[in-house]
Amino acid sequence: MVVFSPWAFGTTQEWAMWVMNGCGYALGAFLLLKWGIRSAFNHIPERWDKTAKGRPFLPGDLLTRLLGGTSLAFLGYCLLSTINARAIFVPDEPGFQYRDAIGWLPHSYNSTASWQTFWNYLALTFDFWAVRDWLLTKSKQECSLAKTGADNAPRLPIRLKRLLWVLSINGAMLALEGLLQRAMGTNKLLWIIQPWINKEAEAQFGPYAYRSNGAQYLLLVWPVALGFWWALFRSVGTRKNRLRFHNYLLPCILVIAIAPFASLSRGAAIIGATSIVAAILIVLKFGQRVRAGMLVGTAAVLLGSLILGALVEWDQLTKRFGPDATDSGRMEIWQNTWKIFKEFPAYGTGPGTFESVYLLYYKPSPKAEWQAYAHCDWLELLATFGVVGAVLVLASLGLALAHPFFGERIRASRSFTPLLSLGLATCLAFAVIDFPFVIYSILFTFVVICSLLTCMSQRK
Repeated sequence: MVVFSPWAFGTTQEWAMWVMNGCGYALGAFLLLKWGIRSAFNHIPERWDKTAKGRPFLPGDLLTRLLGGTSLAFLGYCLLSTINARAIFVPDEPGFQYRDAIGWLPHSYNSTASWQTFWNYLALTFDFWAVRDWLLTKSKQECSLAKTGADNAPRLPIRLKRLLWVLSINGAMLALEGLLQRAMGTNKLLWIIQPWINKEAEAQFGPYAYRSNGAQYLLLVWPVALGFWWALFRSVGTRKNRLRFHNYLLPCILVIAIAPFASLSRGAAIIGATSIVAAILIVLKFGQRVRAGMLVGTAAVLLGSLILGALVEWDQLTKRFGPDATDSGRMEIWQNTWKIFKEFPAYGTGPGTFESVYLLYYKPSPKAEWQAYAHCDWLELLATFGVVGAVLVLASLGLALAHPFFGERIRASRSFTPLLSLGLATCLAFAVIDFPFVIYSILFTFVVICSLLTCMSQRK
């Protein structure tokens, strides 16, 4: 799923979404089966979270149970909005077919889109908890090492390393493909298909029909790859008999950091440069026990990626920031989206309903462009989920981010968790001016990293 989701044109088409949903439901079924077996046979597997002892079913501390509660509440909120639909959108007319609904309960103005959104979120919820359970359960090799009392057990669990290797290498391959596609000037995604929007090569990047989406995915991944490399370096740095295999990650980190600048996205250039500076500060902050030469070398590599990334498409990038840059019209979209929120402040218009509601009620003129996204996920969240839904989303995110500071779980280099959070922060910052969370592959990767973050412990 990690490999498939970005390469399937960002999982923006319905067939790709259902492939991912099917895999998510399979993960959920296996997770429920594991929980059932543990409960039936009172089996307590060896795990990395010490608070799970004595709880064979649904292990976890209070924070984890609160997160589980908010996840169920959010799914229930989406399901209730969908079942209690206020209207069915008819795209051929276009128009709404209104139906009776309970007004004081959450409701939707496009039941078809809300059902699709609910099924997507259900699969993503299964993904989150299945990945978390898999990462926190020790492998057979680690259980054997624990029984023998061997002191050479790896600091990073085998399963965690396996997931991060796949995520890092796949991100590097995507970045290379995007750079190669940009160098050749082709306007066909993966040299296969021309999208029906953004037909110009400059507007695309990699498998994504919209260049900013490609940059958003890479900006989400590269701090994670950097944190993985740093954690591996810290775990083997004093062992001279170990091969420095983790240094193969450095080219991956470099190419992933460079690619967002080549995408020609103005937001990616600003957020990418900021994230590189932030990563340098994190490494310096938590690298007190590392040799000064290593710290300087790491900072030099990161600064070099910033400079090289800016030089790759310097002429085109300066035009994007020049006085002749075209107005994207986002201010008008944001104003109209804010009007939607003010009209439906409590529950919004329903999950996934922005496109249809904007078309019929807030399109400024018949000749104006039909906006499918608000180009600000925070505003779209308020407009479609209302205050109640937004509170549930923010509560879940806050609980996930708080996990490393409470409880005993996987411990790695102290800079690893902040770099994971930095990857999430780049996506959250991009959501102010664009729509990363509407793209399935980006949202899925964000959910996987959040799940990974809840498995970590930042305490000394």
